[in-house]
Amino acid sequence: MNKPSAPFTPSHRITWQINFDDETDDRRRIEGEWWCCDNTQRRWFRRALTRHGAVEFHFEDQHEATMFWLAN
Repeated sequence: MNKPSAPFTPSHRITWQINFDDETDDRRRIEGEWWCCDNTQRRWFRRALTRHGAVEFHFEDQHEATMFWLAN
């Protein structure tokens, strides 16, 4: 399991619009985190921007960012 890293200067970012008040929609965020834990080897982290209704996933590796985008 590759747990999130402390924030770093990321090379690649994927942003999702999320309704944090909708349990089904917020589940996407949780599943995205699980995907990262199970499928990455390099550094990554997630930032929830609740005021803006967005979640950002940051990746050090372009291939992992691309695979995340395709899988989700």
